[in-house]
Amino acid sequence: MPVLNESLVFIHEPESVQAAFVGKAARRTLLPAGLELYKFTGFDVTPGRAGAHYSPWWAAVQPLAGTPDPGLDGHVAAARASGLPMLTYAREAFAVMLGWNALALLQSGLAKVVRIGLTQPVYGFGGSCQRMREAVPAGRVVGRLNVHKSPLNPPTFRGGAYQFYVPNLTAAHLRPLGSSLIP
Repeated sequence: MPVLNESLVFIHEPESVQAAFVGKAARRTLLPAGLELYKFTGFDVTPGRAGAHYSPWWAAVQPLAGTPDPGLDGHVAAARASGLPMLTYAREAFAVMLGWNALALLQSGLAKVVRIGLTQPVYGFGGSCQRMREAVPAGRVVGRLNVHKSPLNPPTFRGGAYQFYVPNLTAAHLRPLGSSLIP
C-alpha cells in the first residue's frame, strides 16, 4: 500500500510552502501511525466541507527524536517562562499571520489547540518556521483582531518553532482527538 505523499519532493511544492521554512528548507520525514499532532487554531479539526483535505500545518505533541521541537508541553512552558500569553507566544513562534488564522478566542486570551492522531504512516516535510512579516488582508484591522499588538508596523513574527507540512490529509489518514483551551 503506498504511503501518503511518498512521491512528493519539497522543491516541487508551492513557493508559499517553501517560504514558510527557514532557508526554504524542510526535511522529508516519515511520520508513523499513532503519532499525535497539534496546532493552535481558530478552526475545527475537520474541514468545513465534505471531501476537503485537512490542514497541512502541524507540530508533534511529544518531542520528536531528531528535531529541535520541545513538543506541546515544551511550548506551553516556554510561553509561561517568557511571561507571554499562550496566544501571543503561538503566533510569534509559529509565525501565524492573521490572514491565515486568527487563532480565535482573542477576547478571552485563551489559545485553542486541536489534536489529531495519524492512523497510518504519512510523509511530511519538517523544519523551522520562517520569520514572517504580517500582511493584513483588506477588511481586517490588526488592532481589532490581534489583541497582542506589535510595535512594528506591520508586525513581524519571529518564527523558529518546528513544524510539519503534511499535504493531502483526509479522514482516512487520521482521527480527530479533540480540542482544548490553554491559558
